[in-house]
Amino acid sequence: MKILTDLEVNQISFIPRKGCPLSVMIRDEQTKEETEYIPTFTYEDYHTKFILTHTLVENRKYSVHIQDEDGMTLYRDLMQAITDQPIETYSINKDEYDIPEEVVESTPIYKII
Repeated sequence: MKILTDLEVNQISFIPRKGCPLSVMIRDEQTKEETEYIPTFTYEDYHTKFILTHTLVENRKYSVHIQDEDGMTLYRDLMQAITDQPIETYSINKDEYDIPEEVVESTPIYKII
């Protein structure tokens, strides 16, 4: 799972299967809309990197397929948590649960022996 902190520009790093990456296909899993990019790939040790400049919608899933010139898939991933939250305070449950503190404090504590 990749947590992206910016909804417009992100650096993606991956380790491809053998081959030379050429294109990136981004698919919105909700609308099924596909967009193909031909970014500039950079290489650092065993990692390959590129800058993703696709406008993403918060709380949507996107699949990423990186292909070589023959159309063979070198890498694929699913970006599941796309958020504007800072990575230090990231919570998958942000703004979804509202539990009063009184309930938490009044819950008995049990010891298992």
